[in-house]
Amino acid sequence: MIELPSNFFFTVHTTLRCNFSCSYCIQRHDEYTKETMFHLNELSTTEFIDGLKHFKAPFLVISGGEVTVRSDAATIACGVADNFGYIEIGTNLNKDPSIMIKEIIQSGKKNIKIGCSFHPEQVKNEKMFLLYLKKIINSPIELNVVAIVDTPDHRGEEAYKKF
Repeated sequence: MIELPSNFFFTVHTTLRCNFSCSYCIQRHDEYTKETMFHLNELSTTEFIDGLKHFKAPFLVISGGEVTVRSDAATIACGVADNFGYIEIGTNLNKDPSIMIKEIIQSGKKNIKIGCSFHPEQVKNEKMFLLYLKKIINSPIELNVVAIVDTPDHRGEEAYKKF
């Protein structure tokens, strides 16, 4: 097992796929179009869990792309929770988090948190985002971070004032 020092964290990108196509995305790769990104080869759930079990670290971030374009973010987190101090599943919260929340609760793992980001360039329904955010807040799962992504034209600043 590889044990990372206490000041390290580990990030795994379970996919590069995303339901958004933000102009400012740091995961954006010019060689992929939105259509071809959905045909990329990815590791299976079991391969992720088996691979991550070789590591021990204070903090694991499960990220993407957008993790919810796969249905296994919570399964991966629950499968490796004992190796990490805490785990954050990062999402743009464009999908209802209820199933993910339920799976985490049923696992009994208390060190799994959800972080989310609001993308004003892409989100068409702010009320839906807030509804999904409240589902996390009203659950026993800890909301780790809510990030409002700013855009070159400062729509993030406008969104921040609304929230």
